[in-house]
Amino acid sequence: GRRSSNALYVRTALRSLSRRSARRTPPLHLSGLEEAVEGDVGLVLVGNTSPWTYLGRLPVDPFPGASFDLGLDLLALERVGVGRTLKVVGQAIGSRDRPPDGAGVVHRHDVPAFTVTADEPVSFQVDGDYLGARSAVSFASVPKALRVVAGGTTGI
Repeated sequence: GRRSSNALYVRTALRSLSRRSARRTPPLHLSGLEEAVEGDVGLVLVGNTSPWTYLGRLPVDPFPGASFDLGLDLLALERVGVGRTLKVVGQAIGSRDRPPDGAGVVHRHDVPAFTVTADEPVSFQVDGDYLGARSAVSFASVPKALRVVAGGTTGI
């Protein structure tokens, strides 16, 4: 019921991250990657565009180099917490030619497909739309799925 704003999104995200339940999310497992990820992760972001979004006029770009014409980019955090997440978000804001990095940060670029699983269902959203709790989600890149023509887009 509130007016959407950047400040509202930031406050909501910080409030969610500070809750104990957010840090007790069941571990997520990544599979199907050419370069395997050792161990579990607590948060996974997937994208295929750069920048991913904007915070006012500032680009938020956790996937530099990502493109609709390439595979998917993946950014994962081994543990979710306010400090670690703020550090990663800080690295993703503004113009930067490399993805967030540091201890507990996993990045993969141009991945054709992979799967995220959890031992019990966890909340899942796509582009801000909540799609319910899931215990497995598979992602696959489909380059050139749309053809852009003057005046609009048409599916191929």
